[in-house]
Amino acid sequence: SQKGSGGRGLHQTEETMKLITRFELVSRSTNELHSLYRETFNALSRCKPHSAEQRTYLASLANLEDEINSRAL
Repeated sequence: SQKGSGGRGLHQTEETMKLITRFELVSRSTNELHSLYRETFNALSRCKPHSAEQRTYLASLANLEDEINSRAL
């Protein structure tokens, strides 16, 4: 049910997705980074193509990949 969300349901969450920056990621554990990557990837698969939301998810995934790869060195 979408009661209590003004009828917007999941759409409200999608509208408020913000870029995940490298600065935010440095304090996370590697396990947290992998979990966040999976969640972000799954959300990307559900968003509208060519949308601002898609660009934000893609940029966040790139930041997550960069941080994960920097730890593998």
